Amino acid sequence: SVSKFKIKRLSGTTVYVANLSREVLEKELKGTFSKYGSIENCHLVKDPHTKYVNFQLQLAQNSNNQQIHLPFNHRESRGFAFITFERLEDAD
Repeated sequence: SVSKFKIKRLSGTTVYVANLSREVLEKELKGTFSKYGSIENCHLVKDPHTKYVNFQLQLAQNSNNQQIHLPFNHRESRGFAFITFERLEDAD
């Protein structure tokens, strides 16, 4: 989920987003933060040691209780991301 995140501007147009759910997807982050401006890059940091290996786990629910299909090699989020906006004003 991306509803209770913490955000900190790092430098320029890049912000650090913390307190993310381990199940959050980059697509959800982009959707949430695109409200504030055009996104140049979204990097969700993932745990390299996790992988869904059970096909039943490919079906999950996002924060709106909608079912989503995860790629078989989906790795869990480490709970933080870096988002770079196209314009300086959008990162404020």
